Amino acid sequence: MRVANRRGSFMGGILMGGIVFLIAAAVFFFVGNNIREMRSRCIESTEGIVTNVREERKTKGSGDKKKKYSVYVTDYYFYANDHKYSDTVEAKDSMFPPKKGNAITVNYDPADPDEAHYTKYDKGAVGYLVTAGAMGAFGIVAIVCGIFPQLIEDRL
Repeated sequence: MRVANRRGSFMGGILMGGIVFLIAAAVFFFVGNNIREMRSRCIESTEGIVTNVREERKTKGSGDKKKKYSVYVTDYYFYANDHKYSDTVEAKDSMFPPKKGNAITVNYDPADPDEAHYTKYDKGAVGYLVTAGAMGAFGIVAIVCGIFPQLIEDRL
């Protein structure tokens, strides 16, 4: 009859956690990279017109650390290649939110303006890529710790 090794199962858990972090890092990397590539294809720009702005209150965090903030859900349209396109973007809490009737700059891909366009209010790729790097580094450390537990013991 075999007796369970607590340390072995703990290190196995660390190994599995590292694998999960690497998978999540890959997802964040691919999302960020797709945004970055889409933005690099958006070589044309035009003026879009804001058609509607509505303020929405949101809450971030939980318990005592709950923080309320506003986002401005902004509907706009723009013309590209003699066609009218419309979209919605969330402008984060800002001192100068967009107003109805204002013009905003829309960058777009001339080959596919309906799918590939963005404004200054859209999320960029940097946050996704930084998160992917941090999660990947943590995942690699966890995997190394899970595979080579003796190295950890020798260091302690």
